[in-house]
Amino acid sequence: MRLLAMLIALGLHRFVLDGLSLQDPPWVQRWLEWFRRPGPALLANSRFGALALLAAPLLAVALLQDWLDARLLALALGTVAVLWALGPGRIDRAAVAFVEARDRGDGIGAQRLARAICADEVPAAEPARSQTIARRLFVAANSRTVAPLAWFLLLGPFGAVLYRCVAMLDRQSAYVPPEAVPGALRLRALLDWPTARLTAFLFGLAGDYPATRHAPPLALDRELSDAAEILVRSGEAATGSSAVDDDAVEAALLLVERVRLFVAVALAVLALTVWAVAP
Repeated sequence: MRLLAMLIALGLHRFVLDGLSLQDPPWVQRWLEWFRRPGPALLANSRFGALALLAAPLLAVALLQDWLDARLLALALGTVAVLWALGPGRIDRAAVAFVEARDRGDGIGAQRLARAICADEVPAAEPARSQTIARRLFVAANSRTVAPLAWFLLLGPFGAVLYRCVAMLDRQSAYVPPEAVPGALRLRALLDWPTARLTAFLFGLAGDYPATRHAPPLALDRELSDAAEILVRSGEAATGSSAVDDDAVEAALLLVERVRLFVAVALAVLALTVWAVAP
């Protein structure tokens, strides 16, 4: 059932929900700002404040996951959880729009799209701007595809919602109570530690595997916070891109698309296998 939910969610996210904003919904900031009030702040401003911020949505999903015995209802919950965990909007469509704006000389439009993709200020000059976006795509391959699916496969809807909520705390750290920020970042690093390495391996399968195998620091004793470094170095090795490439975005898009296709095919084959051998 989980495999089918992931396939349905991937299809909906790709072909139906591709016009949404890349930003988190406004209610996320309002929810975090509520924890800055005197009463809730007592819970949030602590070493375990991140858990207080996440308690309500995770408890609700855990209860639903436990109560829904009907197969169709469980499938619906799983599909919605994965669809939400895949993140708002489609970053690849925004990257394609950036390439089109850049190539036709629309500097203002390209810069606006670059800021939306990276959720931050980016260099205005090429090729630095394209390289920044390519690196963002490498990181997003984990945070918007591999990690949500992996945690859903392991923990069901609870795992998918857990990852998306922790990722939102990371992106919205300016609104998170200060004492809760280190815990939120640590939790994000823990969740990304295995999936970043899995994504790096998939980069190798989809690109230049020998170069990828030697490029990223994949040793098991690396720091937890090195997920982005692993993804960027693996992606650049797999595509053969460098800081002077002006086609880095196109190469990153192709690599990430191959990874998504590989994941979708693997899930489909696994689902058919389970269906075939099920009594």
